[in-house]
Amino acid sequence: MSESTPQVAIEPAVPRPVGGWESLLWTGAYSLSQLVAVCMTLGVIALLALGPKSLSTESLLQLFLDLEIDRSFLVFGVSTLGAALMLIPLVTWRLGRNWRSQLRMELPNRRQTLLVLGSVVPLAILSDELYRVCLAWLGPGSSDTNQVVQSLSFQVSYPILVVAVALGPAVGEELVFRGLIGQGLVQRWGRSGGIAATAVLFALAHLSPAHAIATLPLGIFLHWVYLQTRSLWAAILLHFLNNLLVITLAHFRLGGLPASPVLITTAFGCLTAIGWRMGSESNSSELTSRPLAGPFWRAWQHVYEGWSMLAYTAAFVWSAGVR
Repeated sequence: MSESTPQVAIEPAVPRPVGGWESLLWTGAYSLSQLVAVCMTLGVIALLALGPKSLSTESLLQLFLDLEIDRSFLVFGVSTLGAALMLIPLVTWRLGRNWRSQLRMELPNRRQTLLVLGSVVPLAILSDELYRVCLAWLGPGSSDTNQVVQSLSFQVSYPILVVAVALGPAVGEELVFRGLIGQGLVQRWGRSGGIAATAVLFALAHLSPAHAIATLPLGIFLHWVYLQTRSLWAAILLHFLNNLLVITLAHFRLGGLPASPVLITTAFGCLTAIGWRMGSESNSSELTSRPLAGPFWRAWQHVYEGWSMLAYTAAFVWSAGVR
């Protein structure tokens, strides 16, 4: 009698992590997918409005002039949603069968969610101030997509804004830049190099100089949140809430966030305290070496967190009151 050969389960092959050149290609693919989505939408509009027999350069030009496409929210809304819909299957195909585990699709726990919620406003204050500084440095002629969207936002239905401007970019950009590119570059170049390179690529995807520079702190902190929570949903939530805050202020004409040197300084302190707390609670041994884990550092961390939160809250109330 021949002995039966034991069956060995074959694990699916883990695809190689994304490298530098491929990261550039994915960044370009994100911008290209936005352009493709807009072109496809405009093509459908032209076919429905003119019919296939009436298509010509002159008729198309006149149609788009009548629709005021250059000043329409349609282009931006379609580009962000279309890019997300096109990139989701591409990213999952690139990561293979185990894409859920590789993207880290676990939900954040309650404490992590509260930390994410607490970081939204201070992060927005820092990015907003950096954006204003860049606009002032670049000059009055440096308007960009961000300004156009804000100027049009009060004309668009709020639910449409939430889906097109807040949710669409949050899902699409986090999937590509944190889930795919960021994870691969961290594996290849280490935590600091991977976060820095991903933040730069994330900024480049926003094209206009002022908007790109203003997204650098956002990109860095989003990546930190992703690594420490080990949850892509946590990064998506933070990105979504950041976008939601911007469009809510613009749509309801509530004015910008308060700003003062004291508030900006304390917002940075608050954000570092939140980031420190996320890192100290992370169970990721391969990403957090915990050099500051002794009793002295734990006590100092509690003091720093308490005073930074108190100072930030006081500065925010004072800055909002004197606006």
